[in-house]
Amino acid sequence: MTDEKVIYDILADGIGWTPIVLIGVWLLGALVAATVFWLRRRDKKPFILLFLSVWLCGWLGIGGMGFGNVVFQHLRCVSWAKSGDFEISEGPVTDFRPLDRWAKGKERFTVTGVTFAYSDADLSFGGYRRESGGGRGPIDNGVRVRVCHRDGRILRLSILHDTPKESGDGDGN
Repeated sequence: MTDEKVIYDILADGIGWTPIVLIGVWLLGALVAATVFWLRRRDKKPFILLFLSVWLCGWLGIGGMGFGNVVFQHLRCVSWAKSGDFEISEGPVTDFRPLDRWAKGKERFTVTGVTFAYSDADLSFGGYRRESGGGRGPIDNGVRVRVCHRDGRILRLSILHDTPKESGDGDGN
């Protein structure tokens, strides 16, 4: 019998705090710029209004594309998870490459020939992104896992433990 400990499930864990906080800061920046623009609109200094107009358009446009992609990718992964439109890889982790605590790049591991790469800093891909912090997490070479995935995105990650079967002959003896 196999016992399963869920490490990540996109349906239960959601998008995470990082994108929510960053979207909040983006919206706050837009609100501050719009407020300053509104308050200074009658000034005789058109350069300030022009600068604020250009800055606000750029801020909203670039942030809208970036954060729009983050939300789109998350909703896409949620849709796959809800519909069951994903593959499952199950087996021991091989070729685990953790990142050092402050290193840049992506952490990687392979299960049954499928390689998964993820990073705390990459919000644009959707799915699992928690790095182990120098290999101190639950993922390691040889650990048996079940990965529900689609297009390289991890939708659900579980650690599998074998539990001993109860002894007996089935008669209750």
